[in-house]
Amino acid sequence: MAQVIVGEDKQLTIRIISESSDEPYDLSSATEVTVCFEGHTSTVTKNTSSGVTILSPEELGKITVDLDDTDTQALKTGTINFEVTIDAGTDRKIVQFKKQLQVIERLCS
Repeated sequence: MAQVIVGEDKQLTIRIISESSDEPYDLSSATEVTVCFEGHTSTVTKNTSSGVTILSPEELGKITVDLDDTDTQALKTGTINFEVTIDAGTDRKIVQFKKQLQVIERLCS
């Protein structure tokens, strides 16, 4: 489980696995990848034009998500869910990660 401290800049690496084959999900035909996280009042959303990068080689199913301090401040604290949406032309795949990110408050301010 990944951990984020409220107010920090953080880069998360996410590996997406195909449910049917248990192999890495091939992202080579992806035209857009969007990641949304549970926030205090709304979701925190990043996409390939705002902080999501598909790592090479694309067949390994890995992405990074860059969260800046304002993003992490908007996240709901505790163990939260997030969702990855992969668009490849007209096809859409949605992968949910249940209770896979721990967001904790700072000890000092």
